[in-house]
Amino acid sequence: MDKEQLKINIQKLKKVATYLKQADKIDDKIAEIVQVMIKIIDQTIIYDNSLIFVMNAHLKKTSRVLELDINRVKDETFGIKQIHETLFLIKTIIAILLTKFNIFDFYIYSEIKASLFFYINLSLKEKFYDSRNVFFTINEPEYHLQNQIFKTLYSTFDKLTYINHYLVQRYDLKKINDDVNYRFINDFVKLSIPLFKNKAAELRFIDYIRKLYKSSAFHYIRKLRNNLEHSFTNPESQYNIAMEIELVFILAARTLFEIISDFKTDDKIYSLINKKVTK
Repeated sequence: MDKEQLKINIQKLKKVATYLKQADKIDDKIAEIVQVMIKIIDQTIIYDNSLIFVMNAHLKKTSRVLELDINRVKDETFGIKQIHETLFLIKTIIAILLTKFNIFDFYIYSEIKASLFFYINLSLKEKFYDSRNVFFTINEPEYHLQNQIFKTLYSTFDKLTYINHYLVQRYDLKKINDDVNYRFINDFVKLSIPLFKNKAAELRFIDYIRKLYKSSAFHYIRKLRNNLEHSFTNPESQYNIAMEIELVFILAARTLFEIISDFKTDDKIYSLINKKVTK
C-alpha cells in the first residue's frame, strides 16, 4: 500500500460512513458494505505491515516497547494522522453496522456483542478512547480505563473459543478433549466444525485464521496485551493506546464478519441444538 491508496481508502470510508448514518433500513447495500469493509481491513491491516510498522514506532516513543520485529511490505512511511483517521473511520463504520443494523445476530455470542457495544458506547461518551494526542501517567484513571478496555476487547478471541467449546460439549455436537487448554488460533476452527455452513465455509475460515496469524497486526495486539499484563511500566512515562484499542476492536469485528459469512445462521444453529436436546 502507498500513500495515494491510503488517501483513496480514507475517502471511500468517509462515503460509506455518511451513507450508513443516513440509511434507515437493512438492504442489499449493507451486505455489499460488509464485503467492502472486509476487503479494506484485509488489504490495509492484515496483508500489509506498513501501518503497524508506524504504530509500533509511535508506541515506542512512550516507552512501551514490544518484542516484535515488523518488516514493511513497501518502503513507504505514512503519517500517524492518516493512520489514525483510517482506524477511526473503520471502527466507526463497524460500530454502525453492529448497533444500527445488527448484522451480527447470533444468540450464542450475545456476551461478545454486549462487550463490543460496551466499548462503542464508552467511546461515544469519553473522547480519550479515540484521542491519540493526550497521554496519561499510571496515576491517572484514563490510563487504567484504556488498558482495561483493550484487554476486554482482546478477550473476544478467547471468549469465542470457549463459547464454542461449551456448545459442542454441552450438546454433544463433537467429541472433544476436556483436558486441552484451548486457544483461538489453534482450536477455534476445530471447535466450530458443527457450526460451519459446509466444507467450503470451513476451508474459508481456515484460510482467514492462517492470514490473521501471519499478520503483524494480530501479533502486535497480542504482544501489547502481554506487555500490559506482565511488563514493567515506567511511572515517569506517559501512555496512550487509543489507536491500539481501535485496532483490536477492528480485528475482533473482522473475525465476526467471517463468522457471519461462514457459519450457519442463528436459526439453523438453534435447530441443530434443539435436535440434540429433544433426542
